[in-house]
Amino acid sequence: TVLDTLRAPSRTDLMVYCCLRKTEKAVFAVEGKATEPFDDEILRWIRYAPRTCHDPLSLPIKRGRKDRLDFLNRLLGLNVGTDSALHYQLLHRTASALLEAKSICASTAFMLVQSFCKCPENWDAYVAFAKEMGFGQIEEDSFTEAKQLPAFPDINLRLGWVYDTTS
Repeated sequence: TVLDTLRAPSRTDLMVYCCLRKTEKAVFAVEGKATEPFDDEILRWIRYAPRTCHDPLSLPIKRGRKDRLDFLNRLLGLNVGTDSALHYQLLHRTASALLEAKSICASTAFMLVQSFCKCPENWDAYVAFAKEMGFGQIEEDSFTEAKQLPAFPDINLRLGWVYDTTS
């Protein structure tokens, strides 16, 4: 999904276009996770700071990435700062679900994490993101309630997390 520029689009693991109740279009952006993290935290991503860097805040902010963060903040109605511990991947995957829903005139956009193992760090990152987005009840193996964002008033956004640990 193209975000603010043609450079560095969001590459969702699986984007599903479907209908709900025969007439309502919906988009599911599915992010598959095992033990790997949700990309870097904003504070590292925006500076190209490797995980081995013990003081990422000492590095300069990359202009193009700051522009991307500003774009994502506008789309998602957030005010995430350059020192945020939220994971970048969760922001851009959610934005891609909304942009795809808008492009096909869908009424609902789902951003679903399908976790293939119990990884507390990923669950904690997801919960922190969902809370930042203003969602109330956050539970495993379920979706949040629907929420409309100012940039997408005609689209119901829902976040979800499911475990698939049977394989």
